[in-house]
This record gives sequence, structure tokens and C-alpha cells, in this order.
Amino acid sequence: MQYYGLRVYDIGESIVASGLPMKKREYTPEEFRDESYIVSSYLEIYGIDKVIEKAMKPKEERANYSEYWKIVSNNIRRVLNLGKANLGSGHDSYLKGILVNVNITADQSFWLQWERYAFQDTISSMSTMHCLCKFEDLDSMFSEYTDPRTIAICKEYINEYNANPTPENFHKVIHNCPEGIELTRRVSTNYLQLKTMLNQREFHKMYSWSKDFVNMCKELPYFYEFIGRDRNE
Repeated sequence: MQYYGLRVYDIGESIVASGLPMKKREYTPEEFRDESYIVSSYLEIYGIDKVIEKAMKPKEERANYSEYWKIVSNNIRRVLNLGKANLGSGHDSYLKGILVNVNITADQSFWLQWERYAFQDTISSMSTMHCLCKFEDLDSMFSEYTDPRTIAICKEYINEYNANPTPENFHKVIHNCPEGIELTRRVSTNYLQLKTMLNQREFHKMYSWSKDFVNMCKELPYFYEFIGRDRNE
């Protein structure tokens, strides 16, 4: 599994929104915008380690912080507690607001397991239906574990279809394409769904999960900190 084009959205907004259950009055639009911006900016400027260090200082010391540091510290203390809640408890639901879009190139066994999860969606994908008989470098599109003999069989059926493009010949192509073919999708998901995936699959026997997927999670900004995990473990 390979990934690229990783984008993460609404970190500050989701952090601030996590405080809504205990909010005694509604935010004004300007207050919510400004507080989200302050939290996002401080995380970017000072880094997650410094922000956590400041946020976890004793209450007496935090009382002397500037107004902005108080805002940041209160929000970070809250989400650190919420994010490490047990899966399914609902207390970590703010994580679903942190959105992730990414291109993933993987074989079909990976995609079959990926699709078991409800809170992910395909933005767009490479297509065997449209392009299996037209790929420019088909040999390079299979995983290293794909037997060359199965690739050769698939290519035979592709040649038959290209010579005689009937529905019957196309079905032979599709049904004899090895599972090891690697196709790219741009997918959309969120931190809460990825927390579940990581919990269930970080020790999976397939390297695409236990190595590649874990490495992708480690690249996500603040992800390990927000779910109460050490990214170096």
C-alpha cells in the first residue's frame, strides 16, 4: 500500500466543538471562528509537544497564562481526555470532525477490508471496468506477491478481448484479473474511523495494514496524541 496527497481538515474547529456539551451559552459565529483559529495557530506555531506541556501544567500555573494560552490549554486538556476514551463510548466523537482525504494505491485484498468500515468513502478511483484492457504498463500494476503466471493468463484474456471485444470476452478478463492488481483511490475518512482501524489492524498479518497503514497514521498531524497513543511505540 502506498499513499500520497494527504490532506487533513477542521482540526481547530473540531477541537473547539468538543466543548459544546458543557457550554452554558451558544458561541457567536465570530467567537467560534476566532477560538478555532487560535487553537489551530498555536498548534502550528508551537507544535503539539509544547502545547501539551503547557496545557498539562498545574491549575495554579495556568491561571497566569495569557488569554490565548488559556483558550488553547483548556481545549487541549479536554480533547486529550476525550480522545483516549474507549472505542464505542461516544466520548471521543469530536475525532470524527477531523477529516482526512488521501490517495491510496493498494491491492484488492486491502480494499476489500477497507470497505468493511462505514465511515469512509471513495471520492474517485481507477477503474478495471473502464481501463483494465487499456492500462499502459499493466505489468507494473501488480503487487510483488502476484504470481507471474496469473498475470500472463490475465494478459491473454485482455489480448483476446482487444481482438474481439464481446461482452463474453470482457467477463473472462474481469474474472481472471488477479487480486494483486494495485489501483488508486482518493478516499475520505476521519480521525475517529482511523482510530478504530488502527486499533483493529496495527498487528494485522498483511503488511499493507501493519506497516503501510500504520505509517500513514503516524504522518497524520496530532493523530496519535489525540487518541492517547505514543507514535514511537
